[in-house]
Amino acid sequence: MADFEDWTAREPKKRPAACDEDALEADVFGAARDGPDDAADAAPAASGAAWHDDDDDVAVDLRSASRLRKLRKTTGDTVLDGGELESRLRERFAQQSGEGWAVDREPDSELADAAAAMEADDGGELRVERVADANVKLPGKASIQCVSFHGKLDLLMAAGFDKTVRFFHVDGRENALASQLHVGDLPVHCGGFLPVARDSSCVAVVAGRRPYFYRYDVQAEAATKIAGRPRSKDKSLERFAAAPDGELLAFTGHDGGVLLCDAKRGSWLPDELKMNGTARAVAFGPAGSHLLYSSGGDAEVYVWDLRKNRCVEKFGDAGASPTSALCCAPRPATRDHWLHVASESGVLNAYDRAGVVAPPAGFGGGAPAAPARAVLSLTTTVDTVVASEKIVAFSSKWAKDALRILHLPSLKVSPNWPTSKTPLHYVTALALNRDSSLLAIGNDRGKVLLYKLKNI
Repeated sequence: MADFEDWTAREPKKRPAACDEDALEADVFGAARDGPDDAADAAPAASGAAWHDDDDDVAVDLRSASRLRKLRKTTGDTVLDGGELESRLRERFAQQSGEGWAVDREPDSELADAAAAMEADDGGELRVERVADANVKLPGKASIQCVSFHGKLDLLMAAGFDKTVRFFHVDGRENALASQLHVGDLPVHCGGFLPVARDSSCVAVVAGRRPYFYRYDVQAEAATKIAGRPRSKDKSLERFAAAPDGELLAFTGHDGGVLLCDAKRGSWLPDELKMNGTARAVAFGPAGSHLLYSSGGDAEVYVWDLRKNRCVEKFGDAGASPTSALCCAPRPATRDHWLHVASESGVLNAYDRAGVVAPPAGFGGGAPAAPARAVLSLTTTVDTVVASEKIVAFSSKWAKDALRILHLPSLKVSPNWPTSKTPLHYVTALALNRDSSLLAIGNDRGKVLLYKLKNI
């Protein structure tokens, strides 16, 4: 304590400094201390920048990250200062967005927009925004088993084990309830809108583990119960696919049978397509192809020509695991398409089907085919696959948050979404809208999550 008192006693007392107003004015305004008359005769000060940005002193090594390499103009570009980095980000943003740098944007968001535009093209990353749940006005009371977007209207249907089919006007904010249909004798396993080819009809089909299904005209609010095929042993119509023109439905039957039904008349076609193994999945080819794919327990894919109702090609799915889902995706500006074959092992094989239909002379006889890409991202049975010209979404209900997005035509899995924090839970249904800007995800909690895909 004594040492402290001695130190404080020795410390000189601080007194307020006298304010020299002339000196203060000179420091602030740059005037000479001798007065305004002498200032005119003083030598001019050296010119210099009025403001120095510390970011200009930053040095960025373009070799430090793969996304930065895209900013190089020559192979000799290695290190950029902050100013040059910003300039090149501006140029890349203009190339990616087709706009100038400043188009009604807040100044603070410009650099973020440029970086986002660069990231959207880097490795298939997705820019995703969650909006209000599609069925936020009336969630399901049981697991959602099917979701479907209308081909022309902003309308979504959702149905499941609570035996109620609900329709919503999807705007991403209110998602108002449009109508609903209760089918008391049918826990819904599968359903969807019929594709719209020529008119603006709004017809939905729902089916389940019953020997009948329902056809529902949403605008007229009229439901029609369609009995199963006469004298058929099929007691379940839980899996089906609709033709691209909405004219035909194909159901998986027992003992490898594939049943065809006129979707508008509700009448069954007399011919039944017959596979060697069990039938577990069907998918129509793109519009105008007259193709139908089917596959099942023996992991062999059958290609049917519906003009003659005969098999024109057969090949084994790589991996030889029983098929659990099929989906076709058209290729832009061509009549070719992708075929996506999902299996119980969790593998999704993508086949490039350029040049199909195959002639009878090219009948494969079950020989294994080589996929363009085998996606091994999931480890449990892939139940649902939906696709557009731009992406493929596939999921498994047997593992939590088991959903992946595959880009077309690069066949790269999105590395940044979904994440471990995306609240998917157990995914039971998927749907893409007509331009792939919205992804609907049904889950076991009765919710239909809705996400905007911004860079698709």
